[in-house]
Amino acid sequence: MSGSRARIAFLLGSCLFGSPAFAQDQERGAAQRSSSEIVVTALKRSDMLATVPAPVSVVDGDDIRERAITTAERLARFSASLTVLPNPTANIIFLRGVGNFTLTPSSDPAIGWNYDGVFVGRPNGTNGQFYDLDQVEILKGPQGVLYGRNASGGTINLVPTHPKPGIDEASLAASYGSRNTTVLEGALNLALGAKGALRVSGQMLAQDSYLEGFNGSRQNALRVQLASDLTPSLTVRIASDYTHQGGVGQGTTYLGYYLYDSATSAYRLVQSGLPLDTGNRASASQTFRRTVPLTSLGRTLDAQAAVPYQDNALMGAHADVTADLGFATLNVLPAWRYSDFDQVPPGAPFGYKYLEKIEQRSVEMRISSGSGGHLT
Repeated sequence: MSGSRARIAFLLGSCLFGSPAFAQDQERGAAQRSSSEIVVTALKRSDMLATVPAPVSVVDGDDIRERAITTAERLARFSASLTVLPNPTANIIFLRGVGNFTLTPSSDPAIGWNYDGVFVGRPNGTNGQFYDLDQVEILKGPQGVLYGRNASGGTINLVPTHPKPGIDEASLAASYGSRNTTVLEGALNLALGAKGALRVSGQMLAQDSYLEGFNGSRQNALRVQLASDLTPSLTVRIASDYTHQGGVGQGTTYLGYYLYDSATSAYRLVQSGLPLDTGNRASASQTFRRTVPLTSLGRTLDAQAAVPYQDNALMGAHADVTADLGFATLNVLPAWRYSDFDQVPPGAPFGYKYLEKIEQRSVEMRISSGSGGHLT
């Protein structure tokens, strides 16, 4: 360390990110059904789970709703092999201990994330999709053959509930929990004749903060899908989605700072003495912050003036054109994803503004045979 030895290094905070609770590796919802009854798309075609030659776990839509799985972090509670470290800007995901502990724009994830068959290239795009889902598939181990280089540790597939031709139905669910956690979800399926349907689904989520001095998270999401069997061998489905994240969400508590002790030639921790639920925006935390010495400058730290917030928008549109060729099935999936992040993260002891805009365009075409066939 350069400069006077009287300088100090201080630890202003430690981010109190929620850690996943581990469960048995067999997902509970899937355990209630025989593996011969579960259809998965792990091999990018529809197969019975019992016939898939890969380690696949499934969490079905009923369990997702009943157990209020509204984030990737909560999904980790249903698989001992899955670890999700939530971050104010994205999620850091590991499968069987394999992952990439970085969120920089130049880095690539080691766990593939696929939403409705579309690969999501950036970890901040893994938020806001846990509603009206048919199931979530967790593929463990290298999946590079089918999913590319960004699936070296595995992949996670989110499968939304698709429009149901010829059926009129609606659903509405609400839940209330601790910290005024309120979740409202709904879906509407309208038949457009016998071979088409429109499905609209949405979610509203609000939760008070764990920490004093912070606002809780707020999230609103909407998904619209239109599907039609144009001919007996040609089906087209068009989908779009939008998610807005507001409030603050996660926060930070000051644990203390390190002060250089010339008598022992070592640093010692000066603890803040603050309860762990005292956020760094609380008055007691601001008072403690003003006691942290800046010895070389002959003064102490100022109170933190930056106010954390998040005003994030995630959106996308894609299509799935499916043609039955007789000997195989042809799928064409053009897709567009966009995220606009505007926030002051709550985890930093010094306020800074985080701005990131990411646009992703992709087109995937594949030919696959039926279950048990040789093409995939």
